[in-house]
Amino acid sequence: MVMEGTAMRDTAARSTVRAERAMGLALSWPAGESASAAGRQRWAEAARVAEKCGFDSIWLLADDRPDVGVRANPALIAATVAVSTDTIRVGVRSLAVQGHDALRVAEDWSVVDNLSNGRLELLSRTSEDGVAQLGDHYRTVRDLWEGKEVRRDGPDGEEHVLRTYPKPRQPCLPLWLPDTAGAPGLELAAELNAGLLIGDEDLAFDQLAARVRDVLKEFVPGRVSVLAGRPETLRDIRELYALGVAEVVCRLDVDAAGDRLLDSIAEIARGRPE
Repeated sequence: MVMEGTAMRDTAARSTVRAERAMGLALSWPAGESASAAGRQRWAEAARVAEKCGFDSIWLLADDRPDVGVRANPALIAATVAVSTDTIRVGVRSLAVQGHDALRVAEDWSVVDNLSNGRLELLSRTSEDGVAQLGDHYRTVRDLWEGKEVRRDGPDGEEHVLRTYPKPRQPCLPLWLPDTAGAPGLELAAELNAGLLIGDEDLAFDQLAARVRDVLKEFVPGRVSVLAGRPETLRDIRELYALGVAEVVCRLDVDAAGDRLLDSIAEIARGRPE
């Protein structure tokens, strides 16, 4: 019961902070490039610049299409960014459910949460495994995150009681679910006390705004942020804030920005309303 009260207060505090017109930057990069040493250094460099420019969060969204390149473990990339920054929240798309045990997921991301001093945010991938399997997976991750034990059969055929280490800095799992085509939906987000990140590159701005309005009517008082692509005008950003979202996250293609990466980040930062 103490854990539940602490988790609720922690979530409420985070929601209050985010409600003060928080602004994030989502970095997208083809999977093969993000796996290189030079690629990881540019991720970290971009995160440091975003922090200096006043962004509240940095989201690492490497291309996760199944037919694209070689992927680095996203926890390794997030750890690199975590130790390269001081205050910015480190959001990253987490591992898909299939093939990744909840024990390993909880332990890897707990390490990153410690390295970041409690600045981790986890965005689930859109699951092809089904809503039921995704829900079971993250319920187990959540329990492990809160220090609970799970039972597993060992190679000796006997049942073992296991828990993960180290203990994370944040008392509740900092989970976000995507609101895109094929996403698990509002009910699972509410059950898991997860935030909802709205965003779809195929939507025009007016369609995105309409989706935000619909979600805010149903998902109250949940944490709702919007992945807005790269809004072209200050008016676009202000309109999204006016709808009541906790954070506007602007997308930046790192590969396309090339040598103008730092200038591009500073340009987006100037669009933040006072």
